[in-house]
Order: sequence, then structure tokens, then C-alpha cells
Amino acid sequence: MKAKPIVFAVRELSVSTLRRYAAIAAYLHEKHGFSIIYFDVHYCGEATLAKSIKEATEYYSVKPIPYQYFRVGEYIEAPKTMEPKEPPEGRQECLTVKYFLEEEFSSAFLQVEKYYRAINEFFKLHTPALVLFDIPTVLSINTLVDVANKHSVNTVSLEHAEGIGDLYSHLPAIAQYYISYGKMNFQNLLKMGVPKERIIHSGSVETDFMHIVNEKGATAPELRSRSLLIALKKNGLPTALQANINLIKQVKEKFPSFTLHVKPHPVDKSLPPMLSGLIEQNDTRISLIDAEEPFSISLERVGLLISYSSYALVESVLMGKKTICISGIQDELYPQWHQFGIHVTESPVTLSEKNLSSYQPSIKQQSATTEYFRYSSDNLNVTRICNALVDIITNDEALFE
Repeated sequence: MKAKPIVFAVRELSVSTLRRYAAIAAYLHEKHGFSIIYFDVHYCGEATLAKSIKEATEYYSVKPIPYQYFRVGEYIEAPKTMEPKEPPEGRQECLTVKYFLEEEFSSAFLQVEKYYRAINEFFKLHTPALVLFDIPTVLSINTLVDVANKHSVNTVSLEHAEGIGDLYSHLPAIAQYYISYGKMNFQNLLKMGVPKERIIHSGSVETDFMHIVNEKGATAPELRSRSLLIALKKNGLPTALQANINLIKQVKEKFPSFTLHVKPHPVDKSLPPMLSGLIEQNDTRISLIDAEEPFSISLERVGLLISYSSYALVESVLMGKKTICISGIQDELYPQWHQFGIHVTESPVTLSEKNLSSYQPSIKQQSATTEYFRYSSDNLNVTRICNALVDIITNDEALFE
């Protein structure tokens, strides 16, 4: 009997997520013979998604595989006018995303109802063996998980990043299984109420391919030593734009002998004029890096990273870079960064070129970073993830450490 397909849910054109998907999909198809469906729940578009998947496949040098593409819009009919008073029984779980919405409840419900009918129709025609998604921050993903539960299809949440902070604790724990790269996310998931036997310890997909990425971004050591990278916050977050502007201004002033590379958050395909104007001034010391460029390649250009609390700090330490974290009020879900060899300061005003040599992470600190955030650097992380998914599908109850 032909194996049921595995569905990879696409909520946005997230470069990092699609690279992880590409590596996992290739392994599942090549080693276990599963067919793959990319289910577009955010109207990314077939051509656009195909281009992104091709780039993701080439980025990690994995073998291209055949896949099917479906989008939620194919199953949506024009919804009838509805003014529901209460959600239908069994559908409350997916409505917990109301936390993320500014609309009134009735408006949110109409959107859920639309997605629910469409995704339910998809499941009738293409019953999958498993649904993999990265993070339930959009209504369509929550509805997809809800429908999968109705159809008794296993759902697995793939860790999105190490530094999600306070947002993570407010997400509904709706998946049946969670893939955790390291101790930090494991502890967060326990706090969210996820049973430990439902958490898969794997290590990150990125770690398996770091040697390939580093080769692509290799830069002469003499060019790195007096260059630094500024990793910006997502501009859509409250107060983030002004914080980014202040950071760039202070770094330009405090590091006069350095070349500055500025990297926007991956979702910021364009920058507000107030911010781009700072970078595009006639200053040969400062340049803008493509938001979608792999972070490891961006780091290869420099010897120092200055960033806020985020996964960028983890990547920097693992690559042996001097690392500075701008941290105001410490989010309780973030670690004490200094234990990993990261210099922490509350304000960019205190930055200085002095004493930078003391910011170099030690091998012991790099090992601690790997264990806490990435579980292992044995290049078997994708194998662990895929073996766990196969166990879930074949046994309906995976066995974990």
C-alpha cells in the first residue's frame, strides 16, 4: 500500500524554515520513501514557493526531490455571512490565537471558519501521515492543527528559533509532538505544559550543515578582525525601529576604526526611510546586507557581532566570534548570556572598542552553547528528527530518551 504523504505547512516565506524543511523532506523521501506535500496556508504562491524551495535545497546541497503543492485557497468558497455567538464544539483550541489578533472575536471566528472548511476539504482528499509546522503564530496554522486532530493525524511542531522570548510562552501548546533543539527550548516547552515524553530532542538542522555554509562565506582573516555585524530587531515590533536607529548611531560613533555591516531581520525585506537613510549616507564604513542572506555567511565577514537577545548570538558564539548583546530588561525566557562568553550591556551608549579581546568565547563556552541550544554537533540532527517522525507515523507513539 502506498505510504501516505507528509505535509509541510508553509505559513510564510521564512528562509530559515524552508531550509530546514528542504533538508528534512529530502531525508524522508530518499531514506524512507515518503511523498511530500507543501501546503501553502498563507497564499505564498506556487511559483514563489518553488523558487524558495529550490534555493533552500541548493543552500544545503541536498538532493532535489519531487513534491506536491497545494494552497488553502483552492478549497475556499466564498463564506456566507455569519454572526456566531459561540464557537462550535471541538473548535475552541484553534481560537486561542485570538491572543495575536486585533479583530473582534466574531471577525476572528469567521476567518477560522473559512480556513476550517477549506483545510477539512483538503484532508478528505489527501489524508496525510503527519503534519509538520514550525510555530503556531497564524490563524491558518492553528486551524490546520485542529483539523489534523479531528482526522487523527499526528502533528509535530519544529522549533523555529532559540530566541523567541516572551512570545513563546503565550503560544497554545496544540501539537501532539514538539521538536526541541536543545535544553533551552525543552525547558520552555515544559513551562508551556507539554509533557516531556512528547518532546523530541534532536539538535538543529543548521548545525548539520555549518561546514557547508562556512565554506561558502569564507573571508580573509585580516578583513574580519576590524569588521563588525549589527543584527537588527524586527521593525514591526513595538519600539524596535527607534532601538535599531539608536544602535546604528551609537555603533558608528563608538567603533570609528571598524567597518560596519548591518543586517535586517529576515522578515524585513525593505527598511523604513529613517533607518535606510542612516545606512545609505556617504560613509564607506557602513554597508547593508541582504536580509535573506544566511546568517552564518554574514558572520563570516566579521570578527564581532552586536545584537539584541536572539538566535544570532548563539550562531556567533558557535562560530567563535566576539559577541555583544544589547539587553534591557531581561526576559525570563532568555538565558544569562554571559555564561556563554557573550558580553552583555543594557545600552549601546556603553559600547567601546576597548577590551574586545576579552569577549572571545572559549571552547568550553562554545560547548556549553551547543549543549544548551543545539543539543549536539555530531551532524546527525536531521537523522534524529526524521527517525522520530517515522517512529511517530509507524508506531503512533515514538520512543524518546
